[in-house]
Amino acid sequence: MKNQYCSEIKENEIVEKLYSLELVDWFKNEITKISDQSLGNYILYYVLFEKRLVSIEGLIAISFPRYKNKAVYALKTLIDIFNAEDIARYVENSIISAWDNAPDGHDMEYLEAFHQVNPDKALSVIKKKIEQEKFVDFDMRSFNVDSKKNFHDISTKEIGILGGFKYTESFYDSIELLVSYFEKRPDLIMDFYFVICEQLLYDEYSWKNKYKNENVLMDRLWEATEEGENYNFSILYIHVAQYALKTEFSYTEEIRNRRAFNFIRVTIGFSKEIAMLRNKIWRALGVLRSKNVYRDLVNDILSEVHFNGLDEKDSIAYLQSDLDTIFTGVIKKDDIDFYTARIIDRYREVAGQINSSIDERYLIAENNREFRLYRILSKEHLIGRTIEEDEIIRKTNISAEFDSYSLEDYTELFKICNFLQDTLGENNLWSISRGLDIVFELLETKPDFYVDVIKEYFRNNAPFRLNGYRQVGFLLSNIGYDKTYNILNGADYRGKDTWLSLIWECINDNDITETVISDYNAFTEKNLVGNNPIVPSGRVLLRYGERDNGLKNRILNQIAEKASLSAAFLGYAYRDDDINAILDLFKDNYDTLSQIYMNALEISDHLDYGGKLFIKIFEQRPSIWKQYVDWVKDHLHRDGYEQKIFDQIWDTEKWKECIDYAYSVIVDDDIAFFIEHPARLLFGRAEREEDVVKNRKRQWLLDSLHENYADVDKCSKLIDVVVNVMPQWKQEFILEYIKGNKSIEDFKKIHLFPMSASWSGSEVPLILDKIEFLQDLKEKMKGVAYIEHREYIDEYRRDLEEYKRKVELMEYLEEADYA
Repeated sequence: MKNQYCSEIKENEIVEKLYSLELVDWFKNEITKISDQSLGNYILYYVLFEKRLVSIEGLIAISFPRYKNKAVYALKTLIDIFNAEDIARYVENSIISAWDNAPDGHDMEYLEAFHQVNPDKALSVIKKKIEQEKFVDFDMRSFNVDSKKNFHDISTKEIGILGGFKYTESFYDSIELLVSYFEKRPDLIMDFYFVICEQLLYDEYSWKNKYKNENVLMDRLWEATEEGENYNFSILYIHVAQYALKTEFSYTEEIRNRRAFNFIRVTIGFSKEIAMLRNKIWRALGVLRSKNVYRDLVNDILSEVHFNGLDEKDSIAYLQSDLDTIFTGVIKKDDIDFYTARIIDRYREVAGQINSSIDERYLIAENNREFRLYRILSKEHLIGRTIEEDEIIRKTNISAEFDSYSLEDYTELFKICNFLQDTLGENNLWSISRGLDIVFELLETKPDFYVDVIKEYFRNNAPFRLNGYRQVGFLLSNIGYDKTYNILNGADYRGKDTWLSLIWECINDNDITETVISDYNAFTEKNLVGNNPIVPSGRVLLRYGERDNGLKNRILNQIAEKASLSAAFLGYAYRDDDINAILDLFKDNYDTLSQIYMNALEISDHLDYGGKLFIKIFEQRPSIWKQYVDWVKDHLHRDGYEQKIFDQIWDTEKWKECIDYAYSVIVDDDIAFFIEHPARLLFGRAEREEDVVKNRKRQWLLDSLHENYADVDKCSKLIDVVVNVMPQWKQEFILEYIKGNKSIEDFKKIHLFPMSASWSGSEVPLILDKIEFLQDLKEKMKGVAYIEHREYIDEYRRDLEEYKRKVELMEYLEEADYA
């Protein structure tokens, strides 16, 4: 632009004069910026509009696409600051002309920047794009929309642009184009979802506009669903509706400085207009709910009763309005199934929380037996009650309900429990399981009836994961081993092997007979080769191994042969007494324990927390260290407990030979460019160590440095370790190295700083630290032998000074660029 408009001007002289008058900033004599923002805005007005020294059309043509943001910022400033009709008209006409004359291939740049200036042209470009799109046959049934909702990214620019016409005359056309686009590209559902929810639904102007645009949008989306016949549009509608039923939103809004944002929170206060919109959405969801394919999705939305950000008055108004619509247009009052009952009870719960009156509609959930039993077995927590009080109330309610139950009633109960297990999510199962545990606890006063009920429980597929230990222990104490075994083994049910395994775990030592051992032998022989093996703990194996050494050895050999069994077996070993039981079990066979440990590592990230078991094995069988190090080399970036084991090895008697081997394998033999991770694994954070370990690490590194003075590659890695992991030692080690090897060429191969770095804010403080280190290091290099070293460091420092200057310029530009 300078060449085109003012090539004869002596720029430096003018800038220097303006700088002396404090009219411009001249940052490091390279970057010029007008000091006063108001003056800068006026100069922009003066040059672009009043004198028209530079035509806006020419400015756009020159700036696009490389300096697009700067040009847009300049034009926006002109319109926003000097708010005049003739300026706006001149800018608009110039933009339209520049767009019409834009070179081929620049359409998208102009579309992004100026779609609201020339909406018809923008929509025309997008329409052609949609017409050229090929239909994508996308299976929405296998796509999880909810899992993508946290990624607020619109990958398709045209879709994002269509969201920018909400308060324009082109709003209706943009909605139609969105619908047309989605018909062809349902695979882009997340782009459509984010544009609709974040740009076309509620904002700070919706209330003033009486939600007219939101009504138009939701009506058109509902029309596209064909009342549920169009699956893709119905899924989109359901997820948009879920968002539209919220009462509070927050989002960030970019302001003039692109580095700054406003955080905006919007609440949707209750009004006649929002109630009408919500009622319309609820009725549409009611239509979709009548179709099985959408029922679960709509039920989830119906269960989300949250009026966030509202006062009590608005919350009550929303609750009552929604419930009126749900009772008339969504549910069937004369056929309350479990799902409907659960939804209505959720409204009852919220009504109690916000002090809303509760009429008979809120209580119809009790008419559904499945739900009534679900409520009794579950624990409802009310604010102000302790957990202990909740549990007492639950036990009281369970006792009152089940005290008069016959065996037939229990059979019906277990059928309902099976239904609940198949229906409810995992998060709800534990509470109901605990409720069923209480049922059996209360039955313990009737031992004979207890046995009849638990038989019925197993005949009905043993719903929920009960305590197990208590039930099996009770049976063993009251009817003995044989009858307990026959009951648990006499039917096919869910988790049968788990229940059976508890017999041999819960039985008293005095009751273990040859029959018990034989049955356990037969059970494990079959179970461990099955699809869902129950791997015994070290305690159980120790118990039966004392009586049958052959059984113990067979099971341990099976465990050692399979990584999954090994991991399951050692998964028990995290408490000291568990570890001691395992060590006692393997006291004559540490080879097998080592094999099991190494096998388990292959599939378990969280094995042997703290490395307690490993160190115990190492003390008896030190050769496991080499196996472990070899394994670690191939799994360096796995998130396990390796660091804890390496930290502990420094405390052992054999620490030196262990570190020698580990360093040779993990660091010396490694070709990775970045050494920080393996170095930190071996040496940890020395500044936090006890003095003994800290001194061992320092001495090992110094000894290794002394032994390898002539090998620059080895010394370079050793110094890399120090630089990356123990930077407080790096000056000492560098100086120590050049005492033994004065070659300047070798010195230049040493990394004086880490090869990678991260920072927040400015990089300049990091560069200054490096410069300061180099200056300090140079001062320590005394004598003729280090002249070349000092020269090299000086050159290095000057390079850093120049780099600092460039970084300061770059950061200044980034801070100053508001475009």
